[in-house]
Amino acid sequence: MWESTGWGNPELGQGAMEAIPDRMIGVSESSRANLDEGPRIVIDLRDVESTTAAPAEPAGDRWRGVDLVSDDHPRPAYWLAKRALDVVAVLLVVPVAVPVVLLLALAIKLDSPGPVLFRQERIGARRVRTDRGLTWRLRSFQFLKLRTMYHDSDPSIHEQYMSAYISGDEGQMSDIRSGVEGTYKMELDPRITRVGKTLRRLSLDELPQLWNILVGQMSIVGPRPPIPYEVEKYAPSDLRRLGSIPGLTGWWQVNGRSETTFEEMIALDLEYLRRQSLGLDLQIILKTLPAALEGRGAG
Repeated sequence: MWESTGWGNPELGQGAMEAIPDRMIGVSESSRANLDEGPRIVIDLRDVESTTAAPAEPAGDRWRGVDLVSDDHPRPAYWLAKRALDVVAVLLVVPVAVPVVLLLALAIKLDSPGPVLFRQERIGARRVRTDRGLTWRLRSFQFLKLRTMYHDSDPSIHEQYMSAYISGDEGQMSDIRSGVEGTYKMELDPRITRVGKTLRRLSLDELPQLWNILVGQMSIVGPRPPIPYEVEKYAPSDLRRLGSIPGLTGWWQVNGRSETTFEEMIALDLEYLRRQSLGLDLQIILKTLPAALEGRGAG
């Protein structure tokens, strides 16, 4: 269980810290002194690769206060080039995207009552320099999408599905998917509107994330940012996929997406993090365009 490793213990008392392997998690003295942020849980990704733990039942925002330490940092020049690519690409796309979004907003309003934009808390990370060197510090941000569901839809069905997906419970996933096979996405979701089905199939609902990219919360390419209740179910080794800035598209999206298991998704995200380069980012962007137009794996 997460509790057996001290994961997410808000007290971080002596008993909890004794249960945590020193090589895996620790709290720096400088972080303890920062009363604004509180004590931080430092997970050394170099040591958790072979660590496994059964996730506990959700019990709060356990990702808060977590730093991920890794040696797998691309050179600073890569991050400068990646940021420049993000900003330039968004500025080039915005003149075309804005009128499209306005037309889609009208279609959404005519189709069902409710706001045009859907805001959701997601988990990402930012690079910070600590006494351990460059570290990925987990943080939440407001993730933007065009609304594709009926307003105030019950999110519990998705939470149940993601719990089954992460744990590999094929039976429960099949039940929630109403028996539809050959995909790991939720088919026949009654919460999705008529317009929403089209937006999802063509990934047009993702257009507002251009703002998330412009303000630096996301990048064009990177692991997709999870919802907090998904991270609650992660084993320590699964946290490795969060060791980068999250993206609009990524290696997982162009290599399976809804046709992959959770373990395969983790493996694809980690493969991207190991190979991260501007060339690979451009390759993923070029592969994303035809995949989006064909609606492969979307939904």
